[in-house]
Amino acid sequence: MVSKFIPASASPSSATETAANEIRQQFLRFHLVPDTTALMPINQLTEVLTIGVGQIIPIAHMPPWVMGVYNWRGEVLWMVDLGHIVGLTPWHQQ
Repeated sequence: MVSKFIPASASPSSATETAANEIRQQFLRFHLVPDTTALMPINQLTEVLTIGVGQIIPIAHMPPWVMGVYNWRGEVLWMVDLGHIVGLTPWHQQ
């Protein structure tokens, strides 16, 4: 005989709601010029930064969508033009 314990406070509908809440994700929404919106899951982000173009160090002989590198807390981060990658106007032409 197999038995299952269900707490009195847990009705079938509340169990379904709990499961739905567990699979919900949060997203960062950002805009790419001219009229494109993109979403990125929050769980894939570490931090959102505003970096001036003057702080990005260009690297020679890279594809045009590679803007350069940026030093973030001792780590070298590659900066890419996401709009250019997906076929929008490159940042340097805007």
